[in-house]
Amino acid sequence: MTWYLCLILAIICMAASVCTLFDRKRGRLRAGIAVLLMALSVLIIYVPIFFKLFDFPTALFGDVIHMLQVITLDAGYTEFYRDVLEGVRSPFMVRVYMTMLGLLHFAMPAVSILAAYNIFIHYYAFLRIWLINHKKRPLFIFSDCNQDSMALAKSIRANVRSCDLIFADRKDTEDHKEKIDSLYAVLYAASIQDLPISRRKDKDVYYFCMEKDDEDLNNALHLVERYEKRDKTIQKHTHIYVMTEQKDVDIMLDSTNKGLIDIHVVNVPERTAYRLLDEHPLYEHIRDGRITVLLAGLTPVNIALLKAICWCGQMGAFARPKIYAAGIRSEAVERSLRVDVPELFAGGFDITMFHAVDLFDLYQQIEAKAGDAGYVSVAMGDDSQTLDTACWLRRMFYRVDDTFTNAPPIFTLIQDHEKKSMVEQMKTPHTNPDKRVSYQLTPFGARPGILSYENLVHEPLEQLAKNVHMVYSSIFSENGEIDVEKELENYNRLEVNKRSNRANAMHIRYKLALIGLDYTDRPDAQEVDLSAYLTPERMEVMQRAEHDRWMAFLQTEGWIGASPEQVGSYRTAGLAPGSHKCDLMKMHPYIRDFEGLSELSETLEGKDTTVYDRDLIMRIPDILHDRWNISDIKYKIIKR
Repeated sequence: MTWYLCLILAIICMAASVCTLFDRKRGRLRAGIAVLLMALSVLIIYVPIFFKLFDFPTALFGDVIHMLQVITLDAGYTEFYRDVLEGVRSPFMVRVYMTMLGLLHFAMPAVSILAAYNIFIHYYAFLRIWLINHKKRPLFIFSDCNQDSMALAKSIRANVRSCDLIFADRKDTEDHKEKIDSLYAVLYAASIQDLPISRRKDKDVYYFCMEKDDEDLNNALHLVERYEKRDKTIQKHTHIYVMTEQKDVDIMLDSTNKGLIDIHVVNVPERTAYRLLDEHPLYEHIRDGRITVLLAGLTPVNIALLKAICWCGQMGAFARPKIYAAGIRSEAVERSLRVDVPELFAGGFDITMFHAVDLFDLYQQIEAKAGDAGYVSVAMGDDSQTLDTACWLRRMFYRVDDTFTNAPPIFTLIQDHEKKSMVEQMKTPHTNPDKRVSYQLTPFGARPGILSYENLVHEPLEQLAKNVHMVYSSIFSENGEIDVEKELENYNRLEVNKRSNRANAMHIRYKLALIGLDYTDRPDAQEVDLSAYLTPERMEVMQRAEHDRWMAFLQTEGWIGASPEQVGSYRTAGLAPGSHKCDLMKMHPYIRDFEGLSELSETLEGKDTTVYDRDLIMRIPDILHDRWNISDIKYKIIKR
């Protein structure tokens, strides 16, 4: 009975060892667990042999020694055949027992070698990190090994000549191992929080939190807690990028003492929308004095685009943007927006949302409600579905029966880089000379482009936003002089201020367009003097546009207006001591029409806020010329 029991237990342990070896959830620990189970299997199957021949201590010692001999290929396979034959007796079971012994004699050394290799790889990675810690060159660390982090690492390697890359990944990453090696990167099987990184004062370290939303925020908060107590020079050289779409991330980070740590909340759908509106401005597609937009698909990108269009489209003489949004879950999206952004449907914005079950339903709805669209964004979530819908909309809007005569550009969200290249090739009418096929689709939002070195580490919009902050700081200072380092610290302190400054920077191009100007980074461009264009009439147009933009931005962030009586109430309650706005309740008295601002300022016993808008417009050249040398990007104001 002992022989059969040990045989069964050995088979179970061996099966468990094999299963563990292929269980990717255990990561690099699986090889160690597998070799322990395999060793236990060898020990158990030889128990009847050694305990029959020797006393207990000697038998246990002999069994262990024999197990080690199996690992080193020094044990004889048929050495105990006679003992097995005497103990089992059944010829069939003898063959089973000997077969199991043979398998263990082969499997045990193989699994042991695999475990030793994994241990070597682990300590080799530790050694490489130790060497990296002693180098001064920039270090880029990724919290996960996925397609986005691999694309970003490739972009960094292409743009930064001398740098180090580390992937901190607790999961099995064999699928990416070859790509990681090609990037000369280090793969360390641990959380980004547990990396053995020692900091130098003259070394820039960039952390990219690229896991799921909850894990991203936890990693960021842990890193902030770790570095907030360190030397200020080290804090200045610590950059943390949090890839997330969570609504509460701004609040969580703003409530944390961040010191001088450079933190960026990267909302990919929002950045995708901003980039589209910057590269393809709304004012280039004005029809009959109005901007009319159709958003096909209520995905996060189109929802972010809807909000951005509301404040980007505030352009003085032109009517407020007219927005149509269609999707299969329009009712749920509208209810959510009414809670988060109460002013969006309160009458100040012209937004129509309609439910479309399929393409035929979408066609009927567009024909009835949105046939005048002059700017179309298609984002259905899946690249194939988005492309199918975009091609269908292209055929619909460009029909030859004069059903639609506006022929709008169709911007198509294609996240895969290869598919984006394919769609770009479809734009030429010479793709197929026989059929003259031309779809004229404009792809945008490829993730490798959005999550690239240029758009994260050296994002042009972020550099302009910092200069906007500097302008406002100098406007509110006593003599116009500011401490740049201190103001950069203030800029990084609150995420809500960053978002406001980015929106301001985005809208500069739109305000300049009102007086026939634009800006460019081309060094050979002929610059014009902005002050020469700012007649009193043009100044008022731009002031109104800036106020409308600021007001619309706050409204799309969930803010509402406040009466003078309400200002007094939340001041008395201690919710906004010494301030006219209430951040907690998201209430601001200056969310009102431009005409009433001067009178309101007198009522609140404050400075006329229209002066601030005027000062900002006058100092647009300071923002574009990078007066405070925050970045290497400098722009020139040119004629459109």
